[in-house]
Amino acid sequence: MVVNGWTLLFHQAILDQLAALEQASARARRNDPKNFHTNANVKLFAALSRLIFETIPADPVRAEYRQGNTLGPEYRHWFRAKFLGRFRLFFRYDTRATLIVYAWVNDERSLRQSGGRSDPYEVFRRMLKSGTPPNDWSALVKAARIAPR
Repeated sequence: MVVNGWTLLFHQAILDQLAALEQASARARRNDPKNFHTNANVKLFAALSRLIFETIPADPVRAEYRQGNTLGPEYRHWFRAKFLGRFRLFFRYDTRATLIVYAWVNDERSLRQSGGRSDPYEVFRRMLKSGTPPNDWSALVKAARIAPR
């Protein structure tokens, strides 16, 4: 998928998260057709979708996405978008290839799986150290794919 000239790719970790959020949003819509938009999953899915498909591809090099050494100096090439106060969407981009690869967003499910750690940077740093998602650009692009919309 190409948005604003950027090809968007997705690592399996975020694809799984998006699928779970989409299912939760659909369930909320079925269970409460009048007020589903107030459901936390619906709000999260909508905000995340806007970030992924509109905001970030409009300008992925924005200074606010830089995180310095938050993940450690070996991971300075990773970027994150903060949204809804407590969420972080981690991604990388390459201006020459005009590629954006989305890797992971912190959510309640992923925090439970990480032993309840609430620091998304620490959880993502551990994920990178374990190789999922890959830190190497070529390996990351090879592991990523275009998501169905």
